[in-house]
Amino acid sequence: MGKAYSLKLMFSNKKGEYLSDVIVKLFDQKGNSILTTVSNGPWLFIDLSPGMYHLEASFKADRKRSQVKIVSGSQKVISIQWE
Repeated sequence: MGKAYSLKLMFSNKKGEYLSDVIVKLFDQKGNSILTTVSNGPWLFIDLSPGMYHLEASFKADRKRSQVKIVSGSQKVISIQWE
């Protein structure tokens, strides 16, 4: 079922233990917020149109940022780890 989504996020710590309660924010290229949510588990699936996005994921006080390029017909998988 998850393969139908264009973006799959996976959250864990450096030991490989899965994390939940990660705050996820997505922004378009102009900086407009398009999604703010809290992940209930180690995976978060999001259906996005092709394009470039800014991703911000926060666990406790540690925030990670990256750019995400979504391409039509494929799934982008991003694994984010915290200490």
